[in-house]
Amino acid sequence: QPFARLTSAANVFTRLAWSPSRTNARLAAGSTTGQVAVWNLGSWSNDGDQENEQEGAEEESKDDGGAKTEIAADMVLGGEESQAMVTAVCWHPNIRQMLMFSTQSGAIEVWDLRSADRPFVS
Repeated sequence: QPFARLTSAANVFTRLAWSPSRTNARLAAGSTTGQVAVWNLGSWSNDGDQENEQEGAEEESKDDGGAKTEIAADMVLGGEESQAMVTAVCWHPNIRQMLMFSTQSGAIEVWDLRSADRPFVS
């Protein structure tokens, strides 16, 4: 039985990357539309209960294949200029808020998630 079902408007994913942080666990997933969805999973315990409740992050799931909860993405990055598929997703090894991804069009974007309204470097 799945721990949770992660959802996002960018729902066909090609690449996944766990953040290296032990205290702020995040999952990033690159899509076929050039978007990267990010979920903050750091407040979830192993038994599926949320330690620090985040408004809007959890919904009861009725027909989800057995998942205990459905978790919406905290943010969706990129995809505005190019609809090219994401080919790689990578977290910075030392700065837990930095995420980088590349697309099939050859673009590389570096995002600082503390101010995720636009890429830090593109």
